[in-house]
Amino acid sequence: MDAKLPIREGSNSYIDRRQVKALIFQDRRKQDRRRKNETIPRDLRKKKIVGGDPRRREIRRGFFCPIEVMPESTSSPNVDIKHGKILDISNGGMAIIVEGSCDWLDSCEQINVKWSPSETVLGKVVWKRNVVGYLGNGNTWLLGLEINQKGKTENQTPQIISKQPDNLKKIASISELTEIKFHPCYIAGEDIDSGVYQFAISTDGLISDPQKTVGDLENLMKGIVPHNYWESVYGVYSIATEVLIEKAIDGAHKAWQQFRNVSISRRKQVFSSIYENLIKHERELINLMVKEGHPLRLARWEYAGMVKGYEPQTINFYADQLFKKLGVDNGEHLFLARKPDGVVCIFPPSNAPCPNSLVSAFALLAGNSVIVKPPLRTPISTLYLWKNIIIEALEENGVNPGIVSLIIGDSSKILDKCMSSPKVNDIVYFGDSDSGLKIGLHAYAKGKKPILEMSGNDAMVIWKDADLEGAATSLVEGFLGSMQMCMVARRAIVH
Repeated sequence: MDAKLPIREGSNSYIDRRQVKALIFQDRRKQDRRRKNETIPRDLRKKKIVGGDPRRREIRRGFFCPIEVMPESTSSPNVDIKHGKILDISNGGMAIIVEGSCDWLDSCEQINVKWSPSETVLGKVVWKRNVVGYLGNGNTWLLGLEINQKGKTENQTPQIISKQPDNLKKIASISELTEIKFHPCYIAGEDIDSGVYQFAISTDGLISDPQKTVGDLENLMKGIVPHNYWESVYGVYSIATEVLIEKAIDGAHKAWQQFRNVSISRRKQVFSSIYENLIKHERELINLMVKEGHPLRLARWEYAGMVKGYEPQTINFYADQLFKKLGVDNGEHLFLARKPDGVVCIFPPSNAPCPNSLVSAFALLAGNSVIVKPPLRTPISTLYLWKNIIIEALEENGVNPGIVSLIIGDSSKILDKCMSSPKVNDIVYFGDSDSGLKIGLHAYAKGKKPILEMSGNDAMVIWKDADLEGAATSLVEGFLGSMQMCMVARRAIVH
């Protein structure tokens, strides 16, 4: 179906990519808000692409991935393959630009988009518009696609991650890849190689040379070691099987039986060591977060928050909440004692897994054991944090490191295992509100405690006597992560 795209009045070349993205994902609330906004002053608008800054007319290689576009059925001899570029993509939708005339679009709702020999998706056209001169390409079509999941084959997926264990197992020996670090699963105090692997892709490579990066990944999954593969990937990690997921749950429950009797003072010593290790591993943590796609300033900001949260005075405050005397009433001494729940399963968010998983580590201070499931695509910084900082602190203080398990895999499968197991007590979930509410209801139905950190729009209230310089600085910091961070303010209410 057709949909009107927001084009600047008097021009047929300027498209607001934010509004294009809103159309892709059918987000009507965002569209309504933007329709109500006052007209942006002309001097604040971006320059026209045609006749403006010459750099914006160039094809920015690495930002726009080249593609081939064709109808779902190519049996007609009059249909030719068109070339174009990807403007935006997610698991559910895609915005593309197609060069030249496409007469077959009028009679075609499903189209194939191909950007490498093995990367092809089938999508439904949800909006389309003919635009002249967009990005200096002459006559072009802008298309919004809803990716048709049923139309994909095993080799046709918009995601870089392969779902084919057979291909992954063809690697003869991970130890042969000496230029990148191998991260096995960590279960019940030991490293376990599942035999199923995935690779951590370099964000720099995806931006500067996506064709080489994706090609190197495909070759590695087939057991072929490409030249200079470390420029495209920087780590390889094990994917947990169902047997290993169950082993992690059993191991965490067994370790908790012992750890719940460890004194609070000893747990505080562990957290003192975590604080020292955080400072010691500053450079490595920041570098890994940058490799996962975080801007350097954002990574430094996140790291500063991690250190602040583990300062001795903060740990002392939390520890005091676990057991304290409330007072005396008629000769009776009243105490508040908080007891551990048991096994806590942690699902940190994919946009900031490392700092958010560290927040969840306070479950250890209360005497719980934890199972951490880092995101499938960006797990390395989280794995490094828990293996080299937290587990090392446990070992330094003579505490059984088996109270921590690290497993990576399909989130839904791991979540189902945790929900169905009577040995799991708490579910800590970071994510969107719709999914979080469903998980919370499911957890309650299973007799578990859900701890939900869901998405929302935060506001900063600035009163008349506020530090305006500090308030402005805090608001601007939200743009370090493109306003994606859950702890930043998205709007300000000013006196």
